Amino acid sequence: MESIVATLLSSFRRVPPAAIPAVLDCILTSTAASPSSFFHRLLDEFPHISKDIAHKGEQMDSEWRNSVATYVAAISHFVKKSGPHDMHIFVCSIWIPLLKSIYPCDRELYLMRFQVCFLIL
Repeated sequence: MESIVATLLSSFRRVPPAAIPAVLDCILTSTAASPSSFFHRLLDEFPHISKDIAHKGEQMDSEWRNSVATYVAAISHFVKKSGPHDMHIFVCSIWIPLLKSIYPCDRELYLMRFQVCFLIL
């Protein structure tokens, strides 16, 4: 499972957020792991991602922006498949801190905020 999560995290820089649901469904079909277990493994990575966001600030390149958007899309996809408890964890542990850490002038990540709302609904 660790190697799958590590590979998944490294692919976020190259995979567009719109492609993530299909990729994750293939991974879930080919493994015995539950969506909730993947969600919690990805959740463990959020402190590292949020530190990188804070460190890079407005100087994030497009590859890094894509990585963050894809990470959130992956978390959102697993939340939809996991249930209401994971939704609460997502909102409190990732969504609200992410909203606080993204600079309002960062148009790409600002738009991502709204895209994720639609992914969740």
